[in-house]
Amino acid sequence: MAKDIFDVDVVDSLVRRLMREHGVLNLRDFDVEPYEIRPEYTTENFFFHPDSYKREIKATVTHVVNSIEGEGYNLYTLTTPLYEMVLNAFQHGNRRDPSKQVTISRKVNDASAEIAVIDEGGVIDPELIPFILIHREGRHEEQVMGFYEFAGRDRPNNENLGRGIFFTHTYSDNVQYFKSPEGGLVVHLTSLNPEKI
Repeated sequence: MAKDIFDVDVVDSLVRRLMREHGVLNLRDFDVEPYEIRPEYTTENFFFHPDSYKREIKATVTHVVNSIEGEGYNLYTLTTPLYEMVLNAFQHGNRRDPSKQVTISRKVNDASAEIAVIDEGGVIDPELIPFILIHREGRHEEQVMGFYEFAGRDRPNNENLGRGIFFTHTYSDNVQYFKSPEGGLVVHLTSLNPEKI
């Protein structure tokens, strides 16, 4: 059966092949308006160590979510996407470099919680683009698939399932991606207050 050459679901489609041939994308090479942290946001910088980062990230996420708890938000739907994006920022964006920080900036009001996770890497795997597009279209709900399975690759280790983007788009009401002023990746999560919907 013939395959649509523009189908981003197919590993060997024209679109995905061209993206792979281009190689990794460095956000510093793109002249786009950067994401600016607004003054009304609370911002903290965190450093993680490669030997203990999972425990440190869990403590960081607990700290951030506890500052939001009591506002009517579902603790689980805030914790899961935040944990996954901080984990991705450290593992993939910062390449587990303990000298690079992950910035978490947040603004919470009665209607919504907005959280930005910012890394210092800014290098994007070309397969991430169609993977995110599928999630933005809501098609990730039809078939749960981790990043490595989608990209047709073996997982780098048994700990990394490649499902962080899936969980983030599943539990957040809106997910946006930006370039930071320094060229890092910004993942901006919005969760609506279930008591106000």
